[in-house]
Amino acid sequence: MRERGEREAAAREELDRMLREPRRHKWARLRAADLGERGCGVYQVRPRLGLVGMLMGWWEVKLSSGCPLGRRAAPPPAPPRARGGASRPRTS
Repeated sequence: MRERGEREAAAREELDRMLREPRRHKWARLRAADLGERGCGVYQVRPRLGLVGMLMGWWEVKLSSGCPLGRRAAPPPAPPRARGGASRPRTS
């Protein structure tokens, strides 16, 4: 239990360093679980505005959700449709 707390504290310190100076931690990744947080997010230092940000030296820390979207149940199959033949007149 103590080791886990020490690992989480070290990870929090690393995240602080990443947030203070993202340029020094290019492409660094830190899982939320390593910080003792719930969920499956990942903190990552990435260039702001993609390639332009990389060339200009604009780096930021982003938190991705990391969790796959929940899948919905498939819709029920459509009822079979009658093929061919004359349609019946409606009766009211």
